[in-house]
Amino acid sequence: MLYQLNEGVIALPEGWQDETLNAFSSPDNSGLNLVITRQPLPFGADQAEFIDSVCQQYADNLPEYQQHERRSLVVAEKNATLLDYHWISSEGQIDQLVVMLIEQNVLLSFTVSSAQGLGETQKQQMLAVIGSLQLTPTATEQ
Repeated sequence: MLYQLNEGVIALPEGWQDETLNAFSSPDNSGLNLVITRQPLPFGADQAEFIDSVCQQYADNLPEYQQHERRSLVVAEKNATLLDYHWISSEGQIDQLVVMLIEQNVLLSFTVSSAQGLGETQKQQMLAVIGSLQLTPTATEQ
């Protein structure tokens, strides 16, 4: 399997799963960052139930978790789920906005975080960044 990196291409053995993590940070002092993760769905898992379980994991595992919003949206012509919440770390409040979508039986999570607070304008700007996603056609779609 050929895997495209930002820096080039690497040949991996067949069957290896992409569990990469991409982390991006704002060039200013806003403390804003975007992390993209991939999580394969368990065999036979219902997509909606799987996303529900991921959302519940946030609530169960993040100290003083408080959800502000959960809603559906469309990203790259795919149904997605938006989760807006904050939690308290040892360093203070962390505001996070997560957009989750499933592509080829993999949950893609786009997590925007800030320890300095996320304003509505920042949220809208970051949703526009996430909304710019263009999925690569699979071999079966080409």
